[in-house]
Amino acid sequence: MSCAGVHTAGGRVQVRWETDSAATPMGQLAYLIEFLTLTGLWWSWQERCPLSYTSPNAPSKADVLGTWMLSRPVGSSALLACHHDSL
Repeated sequence: MSCAGVHTAGGRVQVRWETDSAATPMGQLAYLIEFLTLTGLWWSWQERCPLSYTSPNAPSKADVLGTWMLSRPVGSSALLACHHDSL
């Protein structure tokens, strides 16, 4: 088992790599999040996103986009109408 630190928008997190465990769809997610954070793509995506909520109970853009992004690796079919080129 080995450990690595990755940078995320929420701060640095420790990732533990278990070589004897089975692969999962979320296995590389920490590294994708680090890539999006360090390159500025995460912030750029939020700034360019046309979502606009007026309710005080509305989720943030980061929450909505993060939920959408996290649903992709696990094969969610709920958002099949969304197309990459529309973002």
